[in-house]
Amino acid sequence: MTLGPQTHQTADEGNLSYLEQTLWKALSSETDSKSRLFAMLALMAERIGQVTAAVVVLKEAGQNEFAPVAVWPQGIALPEELTSAAQKSLDGNQGLVLPRSGTPERFAELSCPVTLNGTLAGVIAITVSEADSERLKRAFREVQWAVPWVREALLQAELSLSREQNTRTNTALKLFAATLSERRFRAACLSFVSDLAARFDCERVSLGFSGRRHVKVTVISKTARFSKEMNLVRMIGSAMDEALDQRAMIVYPADPDDAVATRAHQELASAHKARSILTLPLFVADRFIGALTLERSTEDRPFTKSEIETLDYVSTCVAPILQEKRENDRLIIVKLWESLTNLARSIVGPRYFGRKLGLLAALLVVVFLSFARTEYRVTADARLEGTIQRVVAAPFDGFIGKVEVRPGDTVEAGELLVALDDRDLVLERLKWATERDRQKQLYDKALSDRDRTEIKIARTKIDQANAQIKLVDEQLLRARLKAPFAGLVISGDQSQKIGAAVKKGETLMEIAPLDSYRVILGVKETQIDDVAVGQTGNLVVSSLPDTTFPMTVRKITPVAQPVDGGMAFMVEAALEGNQDRLRPGMEGVGKIDVEERPLVWVWIRPVLDWGRLAIWRWIN
Repeated sequence: MTLGPQTHQTADEGNLSYLEQTLWKALSSETDSKSRLFAMLALMAERIGQVTAAVVVLKEAGQNEFAPVAVWPQGIALPEELTSAAQKSLDGNQGLVLPRSGTPERFAELSCPVTLNGTLAGVIAITVSEADSERLKRAFREVQWAVPWVREALLQAELSLSREQNTRTNTALKLFAATLSERRFRAACLSFVSDLAARFDCERVSLGFSGRRHVKVTVISKTARFSKEMNLVRMIGSAMDEALDQRAMIVYPADPDDAVATRAHQELASAHKARSILTLPLFVADRFIGALTLERSTEDRPFTKSEIETLDYVSTCVAPILQEKRENDRLIIVKLWESLTNLARSIVGPRYFGRKLGLLAALLVVVFLSFARTEYRVTADARLEGTIQRVVAAPFDGFIGKVEVRPGDTVEAGELLVALDDRDLVLERLKWATERDRQKQLYDKALSDRDRTEIKIARTKIDQANAQIKLVDEQLLRARLKAPFAGLVISGDQSQKIGAAVKKGETLMEIAPLDSYRVILGVKETQIDDVAVGQTGNLVVSSLPDTTFPMTVRKITPVAQPVDGGMAFMVEAALEGNQDRLRPGMEGVGKIDVEERPLVWVWIRPVLDWGRLAIWRWIN
């Protein structure tokens, strides 16, 4: 039910009084919620009669405390009983009628809570004199009928606040988008101040950023270029300094109750005929970065509270974007210097314990690396070979008849390795032996006949047969290939080739001694200059990773060979000490001791070499 002129009417009320008409008009047309609530209290008191005091208590915006919003009559001190009744109604969230005792006028307090969306929003409380039962009933009904008016005032206030916030947010988003769309810092600043000047009907909008001592004016709306020595620019900068020094927003003309200095603003207004000036400090993160100054020359257009709040909101939103673009537009050397300065401040100043600890650790590492020295070693892939490697080759064309050993077997000197098929040789020898016997018979016959010619022919053929027999005997002897010395068969598995044909000179096996080895190291070309004959080192083979074998460099081959995508020089080293567990063909890693050098040099040596080569390539 809505309170209205026709809601309740006594018998003697024919027409509304002039005062009541005025109150109804104020209640229905006044936009200010406090004025509407006061009109509602006055109208309600007029209708009830004998009301000595009335109050509307509401929750303050953004707080949990309740406070009087409208008091009738204006300027009176609220009775303690009325305040107590309002508090009890708030505590119990219920309507109360509390008659006073011991008073001849029969005073009573009536209170009724106001809820909005199920939440207690306030209370209406009145004090009534001559409070008989009939008057109390009618008074409490009037108070209940007044609750919807209070609720409507609250809703209107919320709606007005929501609209204002939406307008403020839309303005901020549009300015934010326009500023963000500009790539360069100065262009973004010009776009920002130009939009502000147009939207808020300002004669001039200036934007400045903090320098070492004073604010430097960066851009002025409607002015593409200006000199820093201009009188206007100096005055605007002084006004911005004035706001930043006081860490406060400055509105000129200032309210007499505001304790802010406005001398610079007054000078700016006097010199350039500005009727209203508003300066807003720009705050980003934990510091003030600059200020925004807006000027109006129209006398009847001061900055309203709503405009000031909107401008404050907009500047707060856009300031980080402008600061980001400002920092990005600086020279790289300036950015580097600022980063180093900030780092130094964080290290020297309070807090940032992690950075201080990290710096201390870095200093300790630097000190350690400055004095630490270690043995510089050249590391290379290594391969173990016998000092002597003898090849067992086929002495003539033939076929493999018998194989006694395979790779990995140890052999003694003179031990049979491979026997070639000698059946053809045996037949060949038998043929020449038979031919020799036949020629001996012819020789004897010619000798008995004293035929000198036949004697010479037979003698020649006998010698020929003996030579052929000797040749075949030598081939039969060489058909049995024996070990030239005690060692290890390192290659040549002929056990699967029995009966296969071989050519003269074809390699059948390789044998290496067991007591004499050499190490072949593939040293990278970038480190070969550090290797010299006579240097010592150690070898670790893959099959014996827990054992090191000392070695000494004996020979450096001055020819580079491709190894694993790079070039390497072959370095030969001799092993020392017990070599019983070693075998030819083993591979591992060898390290050659060069000399003691600084630890940091050893670590960064590859980078230094690469850098020298790259610089030489670029420069030359």
